[in-house]
Amino acid sequence: MKKQLQLSLISIAVASLALSSVSFAAKGEGYKGENYKGEAMAPCPQPLTLNGGFYLGADVGYDMYQAEHEFDFNPAGPDAFSTDPSLSASGWAGGLFAGYGMYFNDVWYLGAEVFGAWSGASTTHNITFSSVSNTLTNSAKFESDGNVGIDVIPGMKLNPATLAYVRLGYNWADLEAQDNVTLNGVSIDSSNNSNWQGGFHWGVGIESAFYENWSVRAEYTYTSFSNLDNDATVYSSTFENPSDNQFMVGLLYHFV
Repeated sequence: MKKQLQLSLISIAVASLALSSVSFAAKGEGYKGENYKGEAMAPCPQPLTLNGGFYLGADVGYDMYQAEHEFDFNPAGPDAFSTDPSLSASGWAGGLFAGYGMYFNDVWYLGAEVFGAWSGASTTHNITFSSVSNTLTNSAKFESDGNVGIDVIPGMKLNPATLAYVRLGYNWADLEAQDNVTLNGVSIDSSNNSNWQGGFHWGVGIESAFYENWSVRAEYTYTSFSNLDNDATVYSSTFENPSDNQFMVGLLYHFV
């Protein structure tokens, strides 16, 4: 009898504890998401997304120009010299850009952008020609001081925060060519030509949001420019088929 009474008391205690726990839970957090003090729970943070609209940005990267230097000296004379070495001019680059873009069906993207950049790409080379009686040296320099352009940018969202895109447009670069010719150690002629050369521009890139209105992007672009002539009195010099391979990393602010 005593043992049965003890079991009954234990059962009553366990039931009371369970009821009090349920009551506390009901008061602590109700169906409206309130905590035990009756305060509303903090809302969940919104996921990062890339939005359309106006944006500004800055980028930094590396330029790698290529060109063939066709040089001819006195082609009708007894000491005619001709050569066409390939040149590579490279250097750091950096610039600013501004654009506008919009999304269609939350997936497809179309934008337009204008940009301008400074470039430190430069190269020099010396070529010496020798005949029985003469030695001629051509000292040449090819460099880019920067570029400006405009692009159309179609793309596709890979996820709410990431965009893959291509760019198509036109690019103008400030290219400079210098030549100096010496004959038997004496300078006989020189020329310097700086000109804005234009060319079609294309590239690929990826952009990703990292904080509210901010995003970063990485891209590769290619431009093929018009020939740059640098002729003088006793020689002709042409930098043929100049092109630029450019790799850039940018930081963007979106006005949304």
